[in-house]
Formats: sequence, C-alpha cells, structure tokens
Amino acid sequence: MAEPAAAVAASEACAGAEQDLRDSLDTAATDLRVNGLRVTSHVTTGEPADVIVSVAEQVDADLIVVGNRGVRRLAGGVPRRVSRRASCSVLIVRTR
Repeated sequence: MAEPAAAVAASEACAGAEQDLRDSLDTAATDLRVNGLRVTSHVTTGEPADVIVSVAEQVDADLIVVGNRGVRRLAGGVPRRVSRRASCSVLIVRTR
C-alpha cells in the first residue's frame, strides 16, 4: 500500500530537519573540541527531560548543562524536571 503524498512529504521534512540538527551539533562539537573539551552529541526523540536524563545516564555524564528556557521561550519545565531526575549535577544557565 502506497503512503499518501502528505505523509511522505512530512517524513522527508522530518528527515531533513534531523540532518540539519545533526550538522549543527557536529559543527558546535567540533568548535568545542578545538578548545580542548571532550564532547559527544546525541539526536533522539521523546519527552525532553526524560531523554536528557536517559542519555546522561547512558554516557555516565558528570554534568548536564541545560538552558533555563526552551525553544518555546517558556521558563522552567524541562530544566526543573532534569534537575530533579538526574543522578549527576545539573547546571541551569540563563538564556536570552
């Protein structure tokens, strides 16, 4: 059974957005590595706080750094949940 054109277009748009995100993360990670930092990046889906904490546990992170505002410019929700659930230290930085 063929997929409807709208579903195919949405799937292609998501794949393109995911690749753009991977490219942006790779660029940022490279810049940080040049300055002597050990950096890993992960692109995944799910509830943000759960995913952040899960990845931190998988890589045995010492520190999670998260902004105080998300892409929707709402303060608090994800950083607060990350700080409550994480087993490592969490640094919440002020974002503009």
